[in-house]
Amino acid sequence: MKKIYILFLMCFVTIVGYGQAKKPKLMIIPSRTWFVQNHFMTTHTNAEGQQVEEPDFQKAFDENPDVSMVISAMQDFMTRENYKVEDLKTMLGKLKSRSARDNMTTAGGGLQQSTIDMLNKTAKADIIVELYYTIKKDGPYKYVEFNVGATDAYSAEPVSQGNIGRGTSANGTQLVNQLEEAVLSFKDKFIADMDSYYQKLFESGRHIVVRLTLANNCDINYEKEYQDKELSELIEDWVAAHAMKGNYNLGDKTENEVFFDEVRIPMTYTTANGQTRGTTADWFGRELKKYIEETTGVKCKIDVIGLGEINIILGGKS
Repeated sequence: MKKIYILFLMCFVTIVGYGQAKKPKLMIIPSRTWFVQNHFMTTHTNAEGQQVEEPDFQKAFDENPDVSMVISAMQDFMTRENYKVEDLKTMLGKLKSRSARDNMTTAGGGLQQSTIDMLNKTAKADIIVELYYTIKKDGPYKYVEFNVGATDAYSAEPVSQGNIGRGTSANGTQLVNQLEEAVLSFKDKFIADMDSYYQKLFESGRHIVVRLTLANNCDINYEKEYQDKELSELIEDWVAAHAMKGNYNLGDKTENEVFFDEVRIPMTYTTANGQTRGTTADWFGRELKKYIEETTGVKCKIDVIGLGEINIILGGKS
């Protein structure tokens, strides 16, 4: 009987530990709609050289004290629900320090990336929780309406949407208390959506984008043959072998470019030292880069965009 009890206890601890390990890591940010409506937008040059508008996080925090309070309250709320939450202000500080170092040590080059992409790379959160709030009137009283959504930090796929709650302020309730009141109204659905989505990622893999291009001075292309196959075919064979359960989609293939618009990769990998680490598109790209260099003898460069997209440039490194 004692042995059965011990066995049951061990199984229970294993199950609990497994469940805790499956909680996604979050980062909570104001939604784009909130930035637009409150006029906290700035101009950004994207990878194609186009001028696009993006949220100005620092200006929002500097000029709107409410948003800092609301984000902190939501972070505290999710922490109490046993999620690991990356602090947005801390990530912005790291980003600022990193940008300053890059400006001192480089003379430009590479892809221009949005603040969101760089935040994702810094925080390495699994899910981005976007929070929108607006203050409304109901007769003589004011109330705050919250809309909370969640997206995959790697693929921007929706995780949970339509989570709308209302906080009452007829009795002078503080904004942070109204947030908690609103979130409690949809908490069960919201958390179930996130946990279910995260569990599916362990079953089917993360979604990443892999693009392979050529440097201007590269003297080979993706139609050059190695081992009786074109390089593009060898690359597809490698991706098929290393994608989780062989799940990938080849979007385009020419002599100058190979583009996979959806590759599923496992959530974790084991290092040579036996350590378990979380995967990113960068990790997958480094492995593919090694294979291409070993096969062709040509050095490659990787441009990493956010967490979920890479561009491997054949001949991009001398």
